[in-house]
Order: sequence, then structure tokens, then C-alpha cells
Amino acid sequence: MGSGRRAPQLVAHRGYPLRYPENSIAGIRAALAAGAKAVEFDVQLSADHQPMIIHDADLQRTAGIAGDVRDMSVAELAHVEVNESARLGGRFRGTGIPRLREIVEISRGHPALKFFIDVKPASLRRFGNDTVLDAILAEIEATSASWIIVSFDRTLVERSRVRSAAPIGWVVDKWDDAARGAVQALDPDYVFCAAHIVPAAALLPAGRWKWVIYDVNDPAAALDFGERGADLIETDAIGEMLASPLLQPHPI
Repeated sequence: MGSGRRAPQLVAHRGYPLRYPENSIAGIRAALAAGAKAVEFDVQLSADHQPMIIHDADLQRTAGIAGDVRDMSVAELAHVEVNESARLGGRFRGTGIPRLREIVEISRGHPALKFFIDVKPASLRRFGNDTVLDAILAEIEATSASWIIVSFDRTLVERSRVRSAAPIGWVVDKWDDAARGAVQALDPDYVFCAAHIVPAAALLPAGRWKWVIYDVNDPAAALDFGERGADLIETDAIGEMLASPLLQPHPI
């Protein structure tokens, strides 16, 4: 790039939620078709301990109904539509909650992709770290894809490091000396941070880890974070961001 600016790698945040229901198979496939080299998605456990691809345990926002993923079996969840009709209208009727094994099947056709599994604290609180890890590892450990296990929950990240060879990512929710010290102590492979938490013009502390800044849908903002040390940017607008001349992809 003529300016010498550094373009970070783009990650499809929950698939392609700008245009599709978040965490949906259709959205993830659309992100890959747009050229995404990395995808992030969320996992909650069903009542029968099956990893489901959904951010909220509560079904109100995405499905528009009362209910909790953690209280329902896979058979019951098969009848739930998460088409986000309040946000997207009726264009995605029939969109169900995917299971992790469906993402595993997608991964078989995309061996070079990275898949970031964001393990949600609500299921960790309900079922415990090892039960959740058992369910996830049972699905992914026999595959050759690049899986990265991510969470806000530091204990889950530490348990994953002990129990799996998969890289780990920790999500920080504060920007202070304590958080930076915790990152140094944990020394994960990836550190995730929301864009609005990072102070303007602040450099990202260097380490062995790679920085992933999320909630970024503007190419200029992504490039600015890259100049400050971000290796990856998570975006809801993966197609639009990949099409920007400011953001040329490079290997993670």
C-alpha cells in the first residue's frame, strides 16, 4: 500500500449480521462467499448439553419469543426461528439455531479458515466450565480446522489451555492497568477488545498475542486500529469491509 499503512485481517463477526441473521448458517456462508478468512460465532449449551450457535441465552431478541436456550433440548430448539424479524423483517423465515456440528461440516470444505468460538458466560454459569468444554471439544477435536476458543471468562480460557491444543483468546472488558496486567499474566494467543473501550490514539500493548478489535464497521477506523497494533478486526459488515480499497487482506 502506497501510504505504508498496515491493513489488519478481517474477521466475520457472527457471520454477516449487517445483511443476515447473526450466527446463522446463511450469514456464515455469505461471509465466506464474500471472501472472509476468519469467522467468529457464539456458543450456548442446550439443556441436553449440545453446543448451539447463538449469542443470547434468552430468545427474545433473536427469536421474538420467551424462552432460554439453556432450558430447552435440541429437539425443542429445532422449532425455534431466530430470523430477527424485528430487525430484518420477514426475509429470513425458517432460520433456525445452528448446532456446532453444522459449523464443523462447513469447516471441512474450508481448511484454511480460522473459526473463533466465543463461549458465552451464561452457559458457563449454568453448566460449569468443564461441561461446556466437554461439549465443544467433542465436536471439534477430531477435525483439522483451525479452532480458537474465546471467552470473557478467564477460568474457561485457562481450562481450555490445559485441556486442548486449540489456541485461546481472552476478551477484556476494561482498559486499565489491572486488565493489562491480567493480559500479561494470562498470555493468550489472542486478546479481544471492543473498539469503544480503546482510548483514542492509544497504542495496543505489544506481546506474543494478537489483538482483535471488535465492533468496527468503518474501513478507516479499521486501518487506524491496525496502525495502533491491531492484527485483526471483527466486523458485522464483512462484505463491505473486504471490498474497501483501504483494507487488503493478509495472512493471520
